[in-house]
Amino acid sequence: MRTLRIASAVVVSTVLVGALSACNSKSGGDSAGAASGAASTAASAPAAKKDLDPKEALTASAAVMEKAGNAKLTITGDDGGTGVFSWKAPQALELSVKDEGKDMKMLFVNDVMYVAADAEMAAMFSGKKWMKLDPKAGAVPGAEDLNAFSSMLQLLNPAVELAANAQAGKLSKVGPEKVDGADTVHYKSTIAAKDLVGAMAGLSPELKASILKEISKDSAESTMDFWINEKGELVQMGGTDLNPGKGAAAAASTAGTTTFKYTELGKATAPTAPPAAEVADMSELLKSLGTS
Repeated sequence: MRTLRIASAVVVSTVLVGALSACNSKSGGDSAGAASGAASTAASAPAAKKDLDPKEALTASAAVMEKAGNAKLTITGDDGGTGVFSWKAPQALELSVKDEGKDMKMLFVNDVMYVAADAEMAAMFSGKKWMKLDPKAGAVPGAEDLNAFSSMLQLLNPAVELAANAQAGKLSKVGPEKVDGADTVHYKSTIAAKDLVGAMAGLSPELKASILKEISKDSAESTMDFWINEKGELVQMGGTDLNPGKGAAAAASTAGTTTFKYTELGKATAPTAPPAAEVADMSELLKSLGTS
């Protein structure tokens, strides 16, 4: 049935599941706890300067990003998108992406995903503007992918990403580089997945296990790149490891790599869940069709 196909595709093809699989680090369900861990680690960090060593630079930037709390997000690469991300509790992401050439908008708030309905789907649901998929609603098709998306979203918290790599990564300074005309210093971190997850503060053992499972699918070791400006702001995060499934070809070339750019730090309006009157529960639909 077409409704079923659309519903499954919404979950399985969510662009970030692929992109974030290697975005190796973040705090989990308790993002506030993990973020506060990053902040405490970075609290005594020196102010951002060009002459900081890599560990100092990443630690200082973790504190800056923790304080900012939100930003506009631009994803570039094979699967691109734009939106707003708030990594302070309650964590929320609003993202517009291309899916099979069509525009798709999604929200992720309090572990619940909302996908904007196109004209066809809105007609099926009495004009409802959003489809809701809640992993807590019980066993429904695509729930495993949705939970994976939830875990991977945790990897986007830049404060925890920076703090964990500062603590456990093999760090190097690549040198000064321009990013969209802005002066930055490029740092690189190579880190074992188990060490990365182990360095994340404030996470339950279950969440750590879930994240480790996701980021270990392609490799036991990851390489991340960070571009930090003089204010200590993370301007861009990326690397071939943000390109799961590309293997040696990706490692040998920057072509097709995925990057995450953070702009307007601390100035973005945190996304919120849509009004209940505009929402149709996709989980209930799938259950009623006998697919659970």
